[in-house]
Amino acid sequence: EDGEDPDGQRAQDLADRLCAWVATGWGGKVPSREAFAGLGQLYVDDPRYGMGEGAGAEFVRDAMARYAERNL
Repeated sequence: EDGEDPDGQRAQDLADRLCAWVATGWGGKVPSREAFAGLGQLYVDDPRYGMGEGAGAEFVRDAMARYAERNL
């Protein structure tokens, strides 16, 4: 809504923080590229995560996918 780009610095900084948070929850294991991008897709696909359409899930998914491509 603010015109941010999933490739932008703010989004990528947040994806980096999210990746670190996921790693903490996974016993310190950094997720693979596929796992991190897949988690982002899960945020869109699974209503139990409460993000759904219009709540920014697609943006988060895209930011996570770009982060995974470049950093994992």
